[in-house]
Amino acid sequence: MDSVIIKIYSREQHISQILTGFIILKQEGKINNLIIEKHYNAVCNMPNEHIVEVVLNREIIIAYDVHDGYYFYKKEEKAKYDNYIEKVDFYFQRSYNESENKLLNEPDKIFPLGLNYFVSCNNNPLTKIDFQGKLQVQVSHPDKPVSAC
Repeated sequence: MDSVIIKIYSREQHISQILTGFIILKQEGKINNLIIEKHYNAVCNMPNEHIVEVVLNREIIIAYDVHDGYYFYKKEEKAKYDNYIEKVDFYFQRSYNESENKLLNEPDKIFPLGLNYFVSCNNNPLTKIDFQGKLQVQVSHPDKPVSAC
């Protein structure tokens, strides 16, 4: 992949796993150029503070929402999500619920994200963990030998 821009809007630890995954892809050479942009002052423009926005090759916009639960029952909250989802190509949601998502204007853009758990690695701007000599995480790929993160 040529270029990945990651936009984070808060320092919430929930989003650490998303950043970690892209940092590891960069370390493994699967991403040529990885830029992490911090937009902390723009969090009020987001539907919630647990969204990470990823722009692939300056074309495809993917949102990762690791927020707990649903907040579409209020008209103004639903409008925030509708407006935001309209601007992205794919929206991966931790608290995915097909029947709740049908209340939104573009439910076909929304996909389940899966489990949310704390993951980090060196160079993750959301964590201040010193990994040097303290912890080695083994990453195994079916088609590759085991390597250290």
